[in-house]
Amino acid sequence: MEVSTQIELDHPIDLKRAVTNPDGSATHEHLLTFIPVQFRGGTVKFCFVGRSDVNILREGARNCNPPASNMRPAGRFSNLAMTLKTGDLIRVGTGLLDLKKRDDNDLNKILIRVGTGLLDLRLMSVSRSRATIRATILADGLLLNLEPLGDCQELNLRGIIERLNRGADYRSDAL
Repeated sequence: MEVSTQIELDHPIDLKRAVTNPDGSATHEHLLTFIPVQFRGGTVKFCFVGRSDVNILREGARNCNPPASNMRPAGRFSNLAMTLKTGDLIRVGTGLLDLKKRDDNDLNKILIRVGTGLLDLRLMSVSRSRATIRATILADGLLLNLEPLGDCQELNLRGIIERLNRGADYRSDAL
């Protein structure tokens, strides 16, 4: 599934997975929230608040290896800030790792992608205070919440991370 939408400052987007409990009831497992926190020229600074088992990779980055998962506490959320320009592609998944190696004549690099892709996110355009993104969901059972928060002036990222680490939904109260 692919969706394009316009977002403004402090407009969170959530990626969740639908999970069926042993008793047959359904819940939503929070995987990632990304939030535009600064617009400057033709770029947007995003904060990606993701679980430790979710990797976030920028296509074409100099360092194609995500931070080691063992450096982040298991099952906990952490923040990764990244400034994107129009056309940049972010890949989100579990166990994602891009490996580059040179071919025999040492001129071309061969890219090997390991892991399970969940979401591709591309920054399509940037204006003064808005950005257009295109999100492509790559796996079944995933939900993308595009709804902005109510009359929220500024988000508290620490507050979001604390609530997610407790298993709570940060959208339940204004932050």
